[in-house]
Amino acid sequence: MAPLKVPTIIHNLFGNRKATKETQAVTATTMPAPAVGPPLEKGRVTPPEIDDYIMATIYERKDLQSLRVCGLVCRAWLAASRVYLFRDVTIVNEEMFMRFAEVVLASPIIREYVRNLRIDRSDRKYELTFPWVNNHLSKILPNQLTGLRSFELNTVKEKWKTETFKNLSGFTTVTQLSIIHCSFSPDELFAVISAFPALKDLRVINFNPVYHGRDEPVVFVNKPTPERLTLHCDDIPKRSRDRNSLIDDLLECGSARTIKALDIEVSRANAGEVGRLLRTLGANLEELQLRFVRRYGYYEEDLQSLLDNIDLAENVGLKHLTLPDPAHPATRTFLSRISSSHIRTVTFAFNLYETKAIAKANPELLSRSFASANLARLAEVRFLMAWDPSKVDGVEAAIQNAYPDLHKSGILRVLKQDEYF
Repeated sequence: MAPLKVPTIIHNLFGNRKATKETQAVTATTMPAPAVGPPLEKGRVTPPEIDDYIMATIYERKDLQSLRVCGLVCRAWLAASRVYLFRDVTIVNEEMFMRFAEVVLASPIIREYVRNLRIDRSDRKYELTFPWVNNHLSKILPNQLTGLRSFELNTVKEKWKTETFKNLSGFTTVTQLSIIHCSFSPDELFAVISAFPALKDLRVINFNPVYHGRDEPVVFVNKPTPERLTLHCDDIPKRSRDRNSLIDDLLECGSARTIKALDIEVSRANAGEVGRLLRTLGANLEELQLRFVRRYGYYEEDLQSLLDNIDLAENVGLKHLTLPDPAHPATRTFLSRISSSHIRTVTFAFNLYETKAIAKANPELLSRSFASANLARLAEVRFLMAWDPSKVDGVEAAIQNAYPDLHKSGILRVLKQDEYF
């Protein structure tokens, strides 16, 4: 069989779409040309930089099948594809874990390439949960995955063993921890969080606290001091013994000095605690995203509670603020309470189902808020929306027409998000 020509391979990988300047540059680099510099090593199809560019592009398109095919072209492409083939690993059961563990133990090269590890049982809710995270994963992987950066637990309902927390502390390179739809005790939750010594980005989403039969004392291995905190919980998890909440534990560890970015859900149940957290973070907080659970604050009986608890006056270092629907009754009050001279962007992140909904935010009054002296240094006002192009069109023009002053000043941005919030 005649060897494949590199330009043909690149064309196939990038599809039939019109070539961008970047892809044209790659193709031009690989076309026949007078020899300049040292020749490629024997068996290599393209220079290493082009190898990595091709694999990175395929990885970004989430095309694992093409990555596997690339590994069959030559040894150089096999090595280049491995960097991305094993970057994201998702394990859903014990059998899959044991197969992955065999690969990791047998290949020192592959273990260095794993960057993101997900334990995802979201599609296996009704299966018995065997303690393989305790018994196997925590004992085998921490000392093997030397390049791991992100660790996610999704729909995990383990009853944690004390030694597991110490074993997990072997993940010394993990900087992002995500705990999503998990069910165990708040004591165990904080013990898991404290296990990761290099933690910088903590995400706790829809945590379901379980107290019954979980009163055994747990070990807090490290003092977590994340720089970014995402907390989407209707009620902040509280420990069973002293009723300390997750926020209390983080603040006692010194996180008030380290948290720079906060993405948090506010509800009737947690508004007081969220307000206290914002006041405690004070000038250290640079990025804030507020979300409201079950339309909290939309109704008159909730609105005053929301405004009484959430006050941005002490966050004088705030640079970026993200709010939900601009039509929320509290929006203009929040904007008026911004006291930071460093504020650069205000973003509205919401779902748009029809363009006439844009008028519900009362754009004229909202525009006046942006003309206030406290927002004079704004660099951008962003409308980050998710919408269905087949049902909603003319979105950008509708936003520009609704906010002509922002559009004329050049600070208005209309951005589309593919997934609904």
